[in-house]
Amino acid sequence: MQVIPEHVETDATAPDHRCMTTRTRILRGSIAAATAAAAIASLAGCSLFEQEGLQGTPQFDFASADEARASEEAWRIPRFLSGDATDVSLHVDYQRVGANLRWSSEDGITAGYCAKGPISGETVLRTDWWPDVPADGWDCGRWIAFQVDDTYYAWDQGPQADPEND
Repeated sequence: MQVIPEHVETDATAPDHRCMTTRTRILRGSIAAATAAAAIASLAGCSLFEQEGLQGTPQFDFASADEARASEEAWRIPRFLSGDATDVSLHVDYQRVGANLRWSSEDGITAGYCAKGPISGETVLRTDWWPDVPADGWDCGRWIAFQVDDTYYAWDQGPQADPEND
């Protein structure tokens, strides 16, 4: 009697290699398809995030200066925004440097680094509530501010203006 080790396959116990090859191909194909689908979904997710999160011109509205300074957008709020400011609206552009700011205030512009006088230029960001810019206002370094009736407005000129006083 011949002893056959358990790990050696005979013709009677050998699996059908053709079926194993087909099963292996199906399994490998399924794994590849799942991997490709996951990669496409991941890239599509990035693309959607870029369109929604990094592009566009969102507007942020705050009831007060304190609320604006406590928000995730606080880094965009200039220091000259007075503490009594209410109805603060910040309109930003994610593609370019630019922001428009609107608020109401009894105190107005009180920052020592803002110089009152003639102003020129215009915001590059179009905002529905943006008025015609008057000839006089405040030069606040990176920002230009002005008043129309009881409302104050300002636009960000970009980092080339004066990053010390933003």
